[in-house]
Order: sequence, then structure tokens, then C-alpha cells
Amino acid sequence: MHSNAQEIAKFNHCKDLHSEFPHLHLDTSRLRYLELQGTDITRCLGSGAVPSDLKYLKIRECRLPFPLHELRRLVFLHLDLQMDLTHDLKSIQDMQFLQELKLENTASLELLGPQLQNLRSAHISSCPNFEELRELNQISELQIVNCPNFRISCVDGLRHLKTLSLVEFQFTEFPDSFETPPGVQVVDISRNRNLEKLPTFAQGSSVKKLDLRFCSRLQLPWDTLRAVVPNLEELYLEGCLALESSFPA
Repeated sequence: MHSNAQEIAKFNHCKDLHSEFPHLHLDTSRLRYLELQGTDITRCLGSGAVPSDLKYLKIRECRLPFPLHELRRLVFLHLDLQMDLTHDLKSIQDMQFLQELKLENTASLELLGPQLQNLRSAHISSCPNFEELRELNQISELQIVNCPNFRISCVDGLRHLKTLSLVEFQFTEFPDSFETPPGVQVVDISRNRNLEKLPTFAQGSSVKKLDLRFCSRLQLPWDTLRAVVPNLEELYLEGCLALESSFPA
């Protein structure tokens, strides 16, 4: 990235840019797309560097270059914060234009709330304090991975949901009150290694793709599965020895 204003910038594993290029000054005022991995650009930024029209931000293995509360126009946000507890993520709730959110490895996130009315896709991974989605009925894709305090019951009201992933939980069965939303077509409950029972599928389930990989304690007859998921087209069973041996090829 040159010193003049750019709209797109990517830095991968450049570490501290200022140490490598002490005279480099980055004009980020016109940025719309910024991707950083393993690169600290903070000391190369001048005053007034916050890009007010930034739409896409992806940060992995490095510091946030701008305060989140000043990035209200983001449409896509991907943060992998490596369990850094110093980041206050409450300002994400005010990103009214946000459509896709991916958050990994942070203990700061507890919920996603009703202000995010344009949010269509949420991927939350290894966020130990994340508990719930609140009044986000418009969401169509949800992936929750290794979030032990997530309240699965909050998924019930997501009537526009098409893809649901609930991965790497420790429970043996889903809550009795839980039922997959009726419009869901893709269900991924892989790597739930203690899981012994399938969740309840909505009557007349629309599920076409079901991923059960590495649910090693799960056992059920093929006829039972076909009865509860009648429209199934794709089934993944790798690592499920009991199921692999009993289901037709």
C-alpha cells in the first residue's frame, strides 16, 4: 500500500510495519476494504486515519487499527482476537449496516442484540462467554462453535434460518424444548463427541444436508433418520463408526 489514499489494503504476516518501514505513512481515509493478518499498522497511521466509509474489515492475529465504535458503516466484520480481553465489543451492537459477522477467540462477547437488523450471517467460534442471539429473526446463516454457554433455545425463533451449525458442544442431547426451525436446509452438528441423540426436527423438515461427522456416540437406525428428515439429500458420517456400519452406502 502506497502513501496515497487507497480503497483496498491487505497485509499478511508483515509484523510491525513501522519497524520495517519507519518512514511509511498510510493514508486510510478512503479505505473500503481492509484485511490484516499478523500485521500491526497502528504506528503508520496519522491523525484522522479512521476510514469512515470502511465496509469490509478482517483482522486476525494482530491489533485492531481503529476503534470499533468509529466503524459504524461496516457490512462485513471478521475478528480473531486470540482471547485478548482488552477489546470492548459492545459497539458491534450499533453497526446497523452489518450483514456478516465472524468472531473468534474472544471472551468479551456475550450477546448479539436487536439493533443488528441487517445481520444475515453470524459465525461465532471459541467465545466462552457468548450466550444468545436476541431478536435477530432475519438471520439466515448461524454457526456456533465451541461456545459452552450458548443458549441453544434462542435458535427456535429464527424463522428465516437456512443454515444452522452447532459444533463442538459437550452435551449428550439437545434440550427437550429445542426444535430446528422449519425452514432450515443445512444442519451441521458435527464434532459433538458426547452427543447420543439427534435434535428434534420440525415437522415436515426441509433439511437436505446433515453433517454428523465425529459424533462418535450417536446411534440410530437408518429408518428412523429417514423418517425425521424425509427430504435428506446429503449425509456426512465420517468418524461415526456405529452409524457408518449400519447405514447403506
